[in-house]
Amino acid sequence: MNMKKYILLFLIIIQISCNKKQIKVENEKLSQKITIDTFSNFPSEIDGCYLNYSNNESERRKRIFIYLNNTDKISYMKINGKMIKFSLISCDTLKENVIFQKFKNKNFDLEIESIIKDLGPDDTYLTSGKLKLKSKDKQIIEKKFTGEYGC
Repeated sequence: MNMKKYILLFLIIIQISCNKKQIKVENEKLSQKITIDTFSNFPSEIDGCYLNYSNNESERRKRIFIYLNNTDKISYMKINGKMIKFSLISCDTLKENVIFQKFKNKNFDLEIESIIKDLGPDDTYLTSGKLKLKSKDKQIIEKKFTGEYGC
């Protein structure tokens, strides 16, 4: 009889230990803060004309990006260290030189408001604006950017 009590106690301890580990793993997944990372290599789907955004003018000149678009329906961002592909949902011209776009994938929604400013070097157009990235667990990052459109 004494042996059955020890076995039962041992099984209860194992069950409690496993439940704590599972709760800890689930909490870590929920609390992972999303980050927008930089990158400098164009994905293979970006061929021809492109639109890119950088954190600031210095990064733009060095060709370090936070966002890249093929000027059609495909966009990329590096989020938490992984290249994430987005598909265009809508595109509207709010007023002259101001464009509002919405992109989506299974984990994120992305809204971008960009202003076409000036003709830049090498027949590119300089842009600036802001983006809003929303994760499916309701985290939001809002960020200003500078960028360019070129072919």
